[in-house]
Amino acid sequence: MPTRRGGGKEEDEGRGQDGARDEDGLRADVALLKKNNDTFIRNIKKQNQVIAEQNEALGRQRAELERLAGRVEALERLLERGEKDEGRRQIAFAVDEAAEQAKEDAAAFDARVFRVLQRELEGCAYMKSVVEAIRTLDGEIEQIREYLNTFA
Repeated sequence: MPTRRGGGKEEDEGRGQDGARDEDGLRADVALLKKNNDTFIRNIKKQNQVIAEQNEALGRQRAELERLAGRVEALERLLERGEKDEGRRQIAFAVDEAAEQAKEDAAAFDARVFRVLQRELEGCAYMKSVVEAIRTLDGEIEQIREYLNTFA
């Protein structure tokens, strides 16, 4: 990302007697800030798209967990019907195993999604602070421009 730096010989030539930067330099700074602002906004939109895709994945995972819960309930109903003792033991074992696996899968998935969403939200918060700083700088540049125009 290109930046403007002061202190060079060309920079001194662009200053008036009071040391103020010329209008072209301010325009270049404003253009650069607007370009950076647009880039940050695009990045935020991309991050929002990633979050939306992760939410869709979360919805699919939750649907799968609900399907598994339905299977567990069906197995429990079979157990309640009073099948043979051996069948009951096998079904009970399968139900317990499926329920435990579903709980472990849900906990692991929720933890993974939480970490990803937390990182994305931290990134969005950082981008928001950068955009706010750019807007503040844009306002300050506008004030400098107005001040310089009072001498024109």
